[in-house]
Amino acid sequence: MHEMMGSKTGQGAPTKDKNSTPVLTRDEQKRQWVKYFKETLNQPSPPTTLLDNLLTPADNLHVEVRLITVVETIQALKNGKAMGLDKIAPDRVKYRHRDVARELMHLLNASWAQAKVPYMWRRGVSVCLPKKGNLLDCNNWRGITLFFVLRKVLCVVLL
Repeated sequence: MHEMMGSKTGQGAPTKDKNSTPVLTRDEQKRQWVKYFKETLNQPSPPTTLLDNLLTPADNLHVEVRLITVVETIQALKNGKAMGLDKIAPDRVKYRHRDVARELMHLLNASWAQAKVPYMWRRGVSVCLPKKGNLLDCNNWRGITLFFVLRKVLCVVLL
């Protein structure tokens, strides 16, 4: 039955194309999902606004991440969230924050100084989650991207 219905993450679940024709093979399903998310996510950029003309980036902005900021950010991570590519749950990082925070502070400061983010932190995995309604319709699935937990800390602290 599981094989027939597909998994709860959308991988292997039968879908329909725009003509309501069932898409049954794995390769066709993958192509259908790629096509759907390209159409959904690749929207034209919004027109420029007044703020675009007023805001100018600062050159050589010096930022130093403090240990307390990293600790507070780690402690603010939500419990029970999904693991990312690193296979580390936010709960585990919170539990070991004393071990992680100092090293992460050095890494974040180095990232800012070099204007580079660790390569693996730029990667994510997209997962489909079902909404209500007919699950054969791609519009009744929601896509999320799972990132490294430490990338979430980077985003809160530096951005």
